[in-house]
Amino acid sequence: MAYVGLIGKTVDLSPLKHLNELSLAGNQITGPLPSLDSFTKLTSLKLFFNQYDGTLPENIGDMTSLIELDLDHNQLSGSIPVSISKLINLKSLDLSHNSFSGPIPPEIGELIHLTKLDLSNNNFEGDIPESFGNLTKLVKLNLDSNPKLNIVLSDEVCDRTKQCMPVTDIDGAPERMHLITISLSVVLCSWWLIEH
Repeated sequence: MAYVGLIGKTVDLSPLKHLNELSLAGNQITGPLPSLDSFTKLTSLKLFFNQYDGTLPENIGDMTSLIELDLDHNQLSGSIPVSISKLINLKSLDLSHNSFSGPIPPEIGELIHLTKLDLSNNNFEGDIPESFGNLTKLVKLNLDSNPKLNIVLSDEVCDRTKQCMPVTDIDGAPERMHLITISLSVVLCSWWLIEH
């Protein structure tokens, strides 16, 4: 039901508990996300390019079969619930182009099967969790356009990853900005760690 011109709020989908895939992308759906606790067999959820608002429900972690979660280009806000760590089969997570805020939860580092993680164009702040070093299968990471996100990592992470580069602080003195290399195919480059 993607790109079919749906308008308004999502109807109750909870009776469809045997769904494996659900795509409502590219419509004009408004309101909060549909109840997700009944979708325990869902492997793919694509709700991008809509007008969903509100927060991610805590029970998002109940969808333990989920492999792909794509919620980009909506109006979602608030923090990412720590229950997201229960999505142990997740390979692709795209929450970009929303209004999420607060720190990036270190629990994301428990999603060790992730190959794509896009948190760009939000309002995340604070440090990048060191647990990101566990994401050894990543081939795409985008944290661009989070103005309050601090990408300077600890010396411990830098020493382990062997990837650092010089930058200049506001007084002109050189310091180090530490970049993670997750694998040979993943290098987080530039000030905003853009990888397109």
